[in-house]
Amino acid sequence: MEDLLKQMILAFATAGGCGYVNYYILDNLNKINISENDSNDKVFVLGLFSLINLLVCFLFTDIFKWNLIASVASTLALTIILSFTLFPWVIGKYTNYINKARKDSFGNGEFNSKSVKTILFDRNEVLFVYVFDLRSDRLLIHGCMGWENQKSKDYEFSIYPFPGLEKLTFDEAMNKCENNDDVEAYVNVDKQIKIVIIPEPK
Repeated sequence: MEDLLKQMILAFATAGGCGYVNYYILDNLNKINISENDSNDKVFVLGLFSLINLLVCFLFTDIFKWNLIASVASTLALTIILSFTLFPWVIGKYTNYINKARKDSFGNGEFNSKSVKTILFDRNEVLFVYVFDLRSDRLLIHGCMGWENQKSKDYEFSIYPFPGLEKLTFDEAMNKCENNDDVEAYVNVDKQIKIVIIPEPK
């Protein structure tokens, strides 16, 4: 009885750890995007992956009759493989289904698992950014987008001067948005800023 209890505790601990591994990999692959404020969603996702891993671990121990160490090691290896293969595929299929359902019901409005910051800033091109105060529209800084840290709770990025880059008022920057589909605006209410992103002309 004591051995069985130890096995169950270790299996549950393994499932929970592997569930976090699933979440970490998929989050870094931009396959799932859960805000740090959405604790309920994060708990649900971690619980779902932990349950899957627990079932896998019990499959090895109870069906295949492997010993606990082999089962735990195999569960960990399998959960990493699935995080790069099956799980992204399933999430992609689910996203496509949701987008089709939304299009049939509403005509537009696609769901994207990537964060807004990733969609706007993660581009393989030079980006000029204009940062304005959210309330006053005052230009705080402008320049060329440098290093950014999208994973930090306090979103951080660097801007470096670009020779000849003109200053723009908020209205002038928004006019460029209206005349160019590649120009976009990002609003961060928490930081009280809005950023107009303008790709380098080609």
